[in-house]
Amino acid sequence: MVTVPGGTLSTSGLGTSTSTALANAIQTLNASNSTFANATLTQASVAGGGTSNATVASGQILALSASGNGTISLTGQTGSGTAILTQAAGITNTVLLGSAVNTIVGLNDASNNIVNTGGGNSTIVAGAGNNTLIGTATTAGGSANVTLGAGTATVVAAAGNNVITAGSGNALIGLGSGSNTVVAGASTYVIGGTGNASITGGTNSTVFGGSGVNTIVGGSGDIIFGGGSNGTITAGTGNETLSGGTGTGANTYVAGAGNALIAAGAGNDTIKGGTGNATMFGGSGNDLFSFSTAGKGSSNLISGFSANDKLTIGGYGLSASQLLADTVSATASNGTVFSTVVLPDGTKIVVIGTALTASSFV
Repeated sequence: MVTVPGGTLSTSGLGTSTSTALANAIQTLNASNSTFANATLTQASVAGGGTSNATVASGQILALSASGNGTISLTGQTGSGTAILTQAAGITNTVLLGSAVNTIVGLNDASNNIVNTGGGNSTIVAGAGNNTLIGTATTAGGSANVTLGAGTATVVAAAGNNVITAGSGNALIGLGSGSNTVVAGASTYVIGGTGNASITGGTNSTVFGGSGVNTIVGGSGDIIFGGGSNGTITAGTGNETLSGGTGTGANTYVAGAGNALIAAGAGNDTIKGGTGNATMFGGSGNDLFSFSTAGKGSSNLISGFSANDKLTIGGYGLSASQLLADTVSATASNGTVFSTVVLPDGTKIVVIGTALTASSFV
């Protein structure tokens, strides 16, 4: 059971994970929205078998319990009303949402559903079933808060500002033109759109940044491709791969605590060393490779260092001439030049293919 203004709702048919998440969503709305907290509750059941239309008035909470398969249309919603939809066990629905301020959908743990959101503010809680969530916040200015579960899920975002949290199941998340926040789960696949995105990696996830400004933080074992400009991509704790992809703008790549493979894009990028070991590849732009005392004891390998690229080493109090004096250059039998700098704390930087000069340091 979950408490709402004016009564209680049964969530016993939803499954444990969905029931808990739904209760949390309603509790959050009750604490933050005075209109919801003072609304009048009306409860109804949808039997399924075709399309069921429902509307909700301002100042009303319409609690719908779906007991049969079918299509549930809430596209007639307007104003400040709130619709709460729950399912009985084993029920599969296509849900069409409207432009109401608040819509909360609890999808049964064992069911497979399709949800098409509108321009309102929606909270969608998916369980262990296989769910498809299409067009989250299809109207600019709307928003959707989507929490996925243990099932396989597909989420396609559109023009609104969305928060999408993946669960333990496999998820495919496609972003649109809105500003999106994504928290990946296990084996999550994220494809960025034209809007700005904040993406947190999960475990063994794959992330493609879109053409907007992306802030991406890896998890463990992720593969991350940038795409836009003026973004920041940070490796996580595991073995991470960060790539500039098709990005031509200036981006910042930050190695983490694990082993990182970083390949910059075509722009003038900044690549920062972390506490783990990193292999770095400069792109076609004028790149800056940055190291500091925060990466104590790390081992870093740089390839593709061009004449216009620079090294900046901070926190050690060493001038460019001192750093050059500490650089050891050697030439392999195949003619490849290796320039090695070992810093006072044991941090090691090896530049392949280039003999460093004083102008290489800034």
